[in-house]
Parts: sequence; structure tokens; C-alpha cells
Amino acid sequence: MVLQLRPASPSDADRIATIHLAAFNSNPLLHAQFPTPASLAALQTILAQETLHAIQNRQNAKAILVVRDTELEGGEEEQVIGFAKWDLPRKEGEEKLVLHEGVTWHEDCRTEWLDRYHDLAEEAME
Repeated sequence: MVLQLRPASPSDADRIATIHLAAFNSNPLLHAQFPTPASLAALQTILAQETLHAIQNRQNAKAILVVRDTELEGGEEEQVIGFAKWDLPRKEGEEKLVLHEGVTWHEDCRTEWLDRYHDLAEEAME
């Protein structure tokens, strides 16, 4: 196993979303917020789109790295075995990034749980 750590590329966005959901699959809150296979599939699409946007725009607000196992067979996407994504500190006077701006959630999404969690997370980051 030979591992490489490097910045994520646009072709990594779908794999990052897949790994993200797999990592949280055992978390009851995920399934409370997204209780159906259709709502989870919609979430995966949203995560992939947001990740792609962050990678393509090389936002100063986010950093995304991937770990590849270069000895795995298949394309580069299949080689991604992990990732790290985090918000970078804002510069003085810089506008706060609005999460999920313009997102239309799937009809099965429990937005009352999602909104409350989002509010708590925002409060914790202040």
C-alpha cells in the first residue's frame, strides 16, 4: 500500500461525497434528517456539488485533501480512500460563508432537524 496525500481535484468530488456518507452511516442523526434512500441520494448529490464548487473555486474558506492508495486497481476515483475537509479561518472583515445557500432539500428531508442542527453548529463556531 502506497499512500499519497494531495489536494483534491474535481474528479474526486463524487468519491468524497460517497466516503462522507459511508463514514456517517451509523450516526442516527443522519438517518433522522435524511430518513429515506431518496433523501440520502439527494444529500450525496448536494455534498458532491458543494465539494466540486469548493475545489473548482479554490476558495480561501475551505481546504480539501485526499488520500489515494496508488496500488489499488481502477481509476483515480477508486483510489481515493479518505479525505479531510475543513473551514479555514476567515480574514478580518471577510464575509461568513453561508452553508447550503440556495439548496433545495429533498421532500423527504426532515428540515426541522436539519435546521436545528445547522443553527447549533453555527453557534458553536462563533
